[in-house]
Amino acid sequence: MIKSKKINLLVCAILLIIISSACMAIGENAGDGATRIIADSDVSGMDESGLPVITDGSDSPTKAADFRIRFYQTGNLDYDEPTTLYSILSLGNPMVLNFWAGLCPPCRIEMNDLDKVNGIFNDQVVLIGVDIGQLVLLGTEEDGKRLLSELGISYAAGTTMDSGITESYGIFGMPTTIFIKPDGIIHRRWTGALNDKKLTELIQELIEES
Repeated sequence: MIKSKKINLLVCAILLIIISSACMAIGENAGDGATRIIADSDVSGMDESGLPVITDGSDSPTKAADFRIRFYQTGNLDYDEPTTLYSILSLGNPMVLNFWAGLCPPCRIEMNDLDKVNGIFNDQVVLIGVDIGQLVLLGTEEDGKRLLSELGISYAAGTTMDSGITESYGIFGMPTTIFIKPDGIIHRRWTGALNDKKLTELIQELIEES
């Protein structure tokens, strides 16, 4: 019996490590508790903090891919039905698009900070959390909804069934946050958990560049 319990504990520990590893990106340390990678894109340059300005390798900046979002909760957005990314961008505000999953530990870590910063900038920037747990085998829709409820998250969040979303946005680690200008141009990609200080810095930069 004791041996069986030890085996079960070992199996659980291994599963936890696998889930955590799947959530975390493999890449350089980006500071402030985040890890970043650059995938499927070229870097046109680095800013003074050493973060990349991402383009598609041509003279034209990368355009965010459009997809349909079905909301779990709409926050301060007025959408009762599923809508597209560009329908929301047409309102004229820059967007912070956060890809997360219900069973992703680093996603859980950053959510309260995202909620806090959203309360400061929600009249200037649209923040949307997109649960892709079911696409990356890190949770179901119910897992995502349960996490939002458990943490008391108030910003807009939902899901998509667009199976090409991970490729379209170069998502190879979780969470991944995309900073998008009102015209749909991707300003920056960040992979790994963001804290309130770093997120505030990046949102202010996005506003200035929009």
